[in-house]
Amino acid sequence: MGRISKHVPFVWPDTIELTGQAQESCLVPYHFLTPDTSSIFGVVSGIDSEGALWLEHISNENPELHIKLVLALYGACATQTEDLERLFTLQQRYSGRVEFKIFATQLSYLAGTPSNILCFISRESLNTSIAIGPTANFGITEALEAQANLVFKADAPTVDSWRKWFELLWLKSSPLSESTAQIPHLVPARGTDEAEEMWRQYEVECQLAFKNALRSDIRIEVDPETGEVTAIDENGEEVEMPTKSLGVPRLDKVADRVSRLYGKGAMVTIDKGSRIPPLDAPIRAEWFGIKSSRQIGAVTREVKYRISVLDEKLLKDLENRRKSIRQIINAFSYPLAESVCWMPDSARKVMELELERVNKEGNELIGGVIGNDAEKFVKSQISRIIDDANKMYKDFNPNGELGKEVIDEIVSDLTERLQKAMNGRFLPQISYTEVSFSPNKDSETSSCWVQALSLMEAISRFPRELAVDPFKMRGIRINESEYAKVMDVCDDSIYQRRPYKDIINEELDFIKNILKEGFTAREKCELLLDIIDGKSKDDINHKIAEFVTKTANAKDSE
Repeated sequence: MGRISKHVPFVWPDTIELTGQAQESCLVPYHFLTPDTSSIFGVVSGIDSEGALWLEHISNENPELHIKLVLALYGACATQTEDLERLFTLQQRYSGRVEFKIFATQLSYLAGTPSNILCFISRESLNTSIAIGPTANFGITEALEAQANLVFKADAPTVDSWRKWFELLWLKSSPLSESTAQIPHLVPARGTDEAEEMWRQYEVECQLAFKNALRSDIRIEVDPETGEVTAIDENGEEVEMPTKSLGVPRLDKVADRVSRLYGKGAMVTIDKGSRIPPLDAPIRAEWFGIKSSRQIGAVTREVKYRISVLDEKLLKDLENRRKSIRQIINAFSYPLAESVCWMPDSARKVMELELERVNKEGNELIGGVIGNDAEKFVKSQISRIIDDANKMYKDFNPNGELGKEVIDEIVSDLTERLQKAMNGRFLPQISYTEVSFSPNKDSETSSCWVQALSLMEAISRFPRELAVDPFKMRGIRINESEYAKVMDVCDDSIYQRRPYKDIINEELDFIKNILKEGFTAREKCELLLDIIDGKSKDDINHKIAEFVTKTANAKDSE
């Protein structure tokens, strides 16, 4: 029996587990989230010795992890005194980092049992995941078939709503202490023999109703890879599933994978409002006695002047660094569309370190020449500024000079630009915006797959170009293996296969040819994923032949 590898979002236990084709890779279904988590808070019920051991384990393994949990207890629940005492010891050991409270309640046959909900805040504050469901004890207790638990990436409003709910419950809960750890050792009350027999008969009746309702010719199948459930009748035809009539969309394997891929990153944009202006200043052509723009018929002439207090080489070095932010963002992101970049969460920290490096270099270059006083520096250059400006002025006015008010305005502008460069960030700030892939039916004016294709093309090209193009890392200072790791969002097979360069160039040509074909954008995405997964060329060519046939048949039916 295989083990399931989980990726957010997911439901557990899923259909593959429920049909016994695989099992969880860990006792706690969302354990893989904890190494990169800075804090966990929430409510858990039914915690036992194994649940307490798990909390102890993750607290020991992750010294930066902070935990605040409300333990929901009720009469005859699975939690025992020794379990609470173990947690109390853990709380004392990691005082200030691990804290538990107790909310003692009663089971309600109308309202049901307490919630089980945990919020995982990632160390880099890139993602927040929530695990919610009826299964107690972190999922270590085996879930019933009718218990569905959901783990998903939560947006900011959802997390904030949950935070408020949790804070109210936290304030209404009791501290875990030596006294509150002494929970009565109770067991569920046993009903009468008559009541037990009545329930047994009811279960038998429900089983009979199930068998009578289920057509004998129906065969239920669960795909061992995707978990997709299908029902096949005696003629080998699929029986319509209940969600189809409700209009619930069904993601195919490619759409599901692309949708999950979008969740691994965010759109990144440059905050132009925080950008420092160019360090050289524009001069109005009118100050020199000429028009800045002149048009005769279809011909237009524009005249522009700029002036700088910095020497040409320094100005060029600074401008190159000032404009390098776009180059760095492009190096650590993939294009979704023209001028729209999607950056993997895994690359964000490394990219920001690169930006800080360039920002520091820029500040040091300016400080090394100007010192701490921009106004003083500009004043020291006034005579040169006036001399150069007047030389340019004499091109059109041989016997004249620029007025004092013009010189004052030029000096003021140059001073302000240098002060902004010295006092603010040399590079502008950037913003991240989450984007999602919503597979819907294409129309005459829109298609969700066009953007996805742009992303998949760049992702498939990246590791192959990195292996054969010596200029791929131009402008960034990072180890090649680390660069490849943070940009690998699809577990590209190239890193396991490590093919020769001629094979890599063949794959790049293959990618280019796929993009030229007249397939749909979705079909091209599927073929690019096959290349990423390392499918054989024969398998991919076979699929291409199927797409060609499908396209030809569609044209014939028009």
